[in-house]
Amino acid sequence: MIKSIRLNYRKLLISLITFGLPVVAFSQVNSSYIIRGNIKNYDQTYFGMVQDAFLDWKNYNIVVDKEGNFFREIETESLQDFILELNNETYTFFAKPGDTITLTWDHKNFSKTFAIQGNQKGRTGEYKAILELFALEKIRDKNQEVKIDSSTKFEQLNAAYNEL
Repeated sequence: MIKSIRLNYRKLLISLITFGLPVVAFSQVNSSYIIRGNIKNYDQTYFGMVQDAFLDWKNYNIVVDKEGNFFREIETESLQDFILELNNETYTFFAKPGDTITLTWDHKNFSKTFAIQGNQKGRTGEYKAILELFALEKIRDKNQEVKIDSSTKFEQLNAAYNEL
């Protein structure tokens, strides 16, 4: 009898470990990220954001209070691109579940004050690299419109890099 109780106890323990542990682990997975921050000199009540989903786009209005603060938790299943509509331009970044992304800027001086930070190790550096690529792309577009020599192009690229 004691032998059968031990055998049943072992079966129960193995069943709990096999089936119970994954359920607990999956139920605790964070499936959202947070966009938060502050905007100075902002006279609107929201700004737009689009999340690139697998087969569609999800539009969000990020509500900004009177002090310029905003906070929005956004559901996601995995690494996700999101597009911010700021200062009459679009900026594409990415987020993964558990990220907290902090945005700050002065709306009267957007290009010099816009900052993005992540809470995950290395994420802030990735966001800054994306911003640098946006700045270089703007210069490239301007250079294609006007024929300029290579030394002037280099000076413009160098100046844009030094601004960041």
